[in-house]
Amino acid sequence: SHRSSSIMLARVAPTARLWATASVKPAACSLDLQTRGMAINLSALKKRIRATANVAKLTGVMKLVASSKLKAVEDALNVGRPFGRALKSAVAIEPEDALAGDEPKKVMLVVLTTDRGLCGGVNSAVTRYTRQQVADLTAAGHEVSIFCLGDKARAQVGRDYLSIMRGTIDSCFDKDPLFSLAAAIGERLVRQEFDLMTFIHNEFENT
Repeated sequence: SHRSSSIMLARVAPTARLWATASVKPAACSLDLQTRGMAINLSALKKRIRATANVAKLTGVMKLVASSKLKAVEDALNVGRPFGRALKSAVAIEPEDALAGDEPKKVMLVVLTTDRGLCGGVNSAVTRYTRQQVADLTAAGHEVSIFCLGDKARAQVGRDYLSIMRGTIDSCFDKDPLFSLAAAIGERLVRQEFDLMTFIHNEFENT
């Protein structure tokens, strides 16, 4: 009885030692892999931080360039603004006065927008006001037509009012404001049939 028990213990003991040895090795391998993974992650993080810092520097330079361009355009606009106001007061009349009376009139809305996007509410404000004007004038019994200047006007307004569109001119505001360009646009506009021409546009105030 004693001998049998001792033999069984002798057979079991080596197995226990093997288990103990096997259980230690994977833990060491796992710790080594985790250490390598942390080193790789830290290296990638440092590279990403450096890349972000470089992008920030480039963005700062682009802001400076954009600010200088904006200042130049703003100065040119301020110089020409008195001439524009004088011309507007000489040829323009209030829409309320022009639409007075019971007789329906032919009203052509000339919608001015930019040719490119990324302008926030600049184009959307013009589009909303144009839709409101079309609804109000139509409800009052007037015949409404639309002429678009600028690619965004054609895209945002023209697709909704295709039946009353009279024409579009794209890429007209990315050029210098020369008299020949203004004359060509004016010639296209006066060919249309209308009693009242209304320009819908934004007016610059400040930055």
